[in-house]
Amino acid sequence: MSTATLPQATKVLELITQKKVPSDRLQRLLEGGFLADLLEANGNLNRDEFRQFLNLGKLLPDLTELEGIVIPDGATIASLKAAGEYDNQSDDAKRYLTDEHFTVTVTGSRRLFLAHFDKVVTSEHVEAVAKEMGYNVGLAEDLLCVGAHPEHRGLQRQFPIIALGSSAVVHGKRGVPYLRRWGDGRDLYLRWYDSEWNGYCRFLLVGKENPSDA
Repeated sequence: MSTATLPQATKVLELITQKKVPSDRLQRLLEGGFLADLLEANGNLNRDEFRQFLNLGKLLPDLTELEGIVIPDGATIASLKAAGEYDNQSDDAKRYLTDEHFTVTVTGSRRLFLAHFDKVVTSEHVEAVAKEMGYNVGLAEDLLCVGAHPEHRGLQRQFPIIALGSSAVVHGKRGVPYLRRWGDGRDLYLRWYDSEWNGYCRFLLVGKENPSDA
């Protein structure tokens, strides 16, 4: 078995720098023996299991496909909102989630997925992981069709659902459409793109094999 090389050691140092690891934290890892134990472990470690043990969440999200989503020809934001029959809409959703600020850009059958990261994430992180996995982030019309679908409309009572692919400027900031629970009912909402999203959130992704995404 060959020993570690200088280029590998340099790569470790680069990773420490990229992660912006504080000197005192690295010192604790060294003095506490954690790094020594990790290096002693065999090479059959499963990364997702290791991350869960460290309470870091999964590296890649769990995906759940939502079948039967079709955006009707001639659909508008107004018509899709009405089809959702929401129990409540936030003031911002009433004012800004409109055809004036959002435009339906695709129609037809859509292959949609809910991505669950099970950890706090940023919108940028979701978009980067989606791209790496070969998906696009969902659009406003995708989200509104989920909210109107008879089999899927109740999902937002279980967890928030966010579409990062469409946005509008709201009070000087970028707002994205968001489905959530409202009491025992269903709420249509706009929330800031630069939010940190909790681990129970789901993000709408679109398979790139959709004809409209080709």
